[in-house]
Amino acid sequence: MLPKEDSIVGEIINFRGLVYSPINEQGVVFLFGRLLDDLNMYIEEVRT
Repeated sequence: MLPKEDSIVGEIINFRGLVYSPINEQGVVFLFGRLLDDLNMYIEEVRT
């Protein structure tokens, strides 16, 4: 039997499809992507 992993989430924000606030860099990238239209910006490239 595998051990149960605890879920780690930020505070509830319910903002444009993101229920919890980001807790890492990837969450911030996702949130920024949701704001692109408001900022009149485009993504030309995504790299690691």
